[in-house]
Amino acid sequence: MLLRGTLYSNILQIDTGISVLTPKSIQAKNYQVVYLLHGLGGNHESWLSHTMLPVYAEKYNMIFVMPEVARSFYSDMRHGQPYFTYLAEELPKLIKATFNVSAQKEDTYVAGASMGGYGALKLALTYPEVFGNVLAFSAAALFMRKELQKMTERSEVSEGQAKLTDSLIGDFISAFGQELNYFSEEVDLVTLAQGFGEQSRPNLYLSCGLNDSFLDDNRRFAEILGDMGWKLIYREFAGGHDWYHFNEALIKGLRWTRKKK
Repeated sequence: MLLRGTLYSNILQIDTGISVLTPKSIQAKNYQVVYLLHGLGGNHESWLSHTMLPVYAEKYNMIFVMPEVARSFYSDMRHGQPYFTYLAEELPKLIKATFNVSAQKEDTYVAGASMGGYGALKLALTYPEVFGNVLAFSAAALFMRKELQKMTERSEVSEGQAKLTDSLIGDFISAFGQELNYFSEEVDLVTLAQGFGEQSRPNLYLSCGLNDSFLDDNRRFAEILGDMGWKLIYREFAGGHDWYHFNEALIKGLRWTRKKK
């Protein structure tokens, strides 16, 4: 079953886009659920449009929930809607009240690519009692402090990076305010990953394409968390920052979910 449309969020105070994909016949109870997050230029239909997600829902007997958060970087925006609180607190309650999904964190996944990979990590590292498993593919903004500093230190970037900065500056100001304060305890993933006891850590599956511009950051992030004692899975394989890699990463990530059971 595929549902596309909008729901009214009390937290956002707007109708917001959402897609929900279930196996063809919902018969069991306590389905595993995957909150599948879009990237900077995407929306709630991106994963449906660019991957074979209906096949995966049937094969792995999981329910996929695809919300929409505009270009918010999964934040409670300084000049916009509180999308992070909506995803972390309101949406899981609505899904559990509507569908036969498990309430256990072990059965609750959050996944995404690019900006969605950052959002998936941020959600699980902030609310590990809700999201017990993360699949982050070619995650962007893994070092948010550095990204925001780049925005304020334009002289240190190349011409190509400057063009990217021009296209992103409005998004970052909307999300973090004119001064681009990074509030490390809220948005910096390395800061969030510190201080976890082994038993409270969510399970992490990370991947990146070998031709991805974010490859070095993904390698470094995986290494830093490994040095902290996190027992994460990190994989690299063919592809760039594109749907070829994201689709393959989703397949491999879902196979990982089966091995965990």
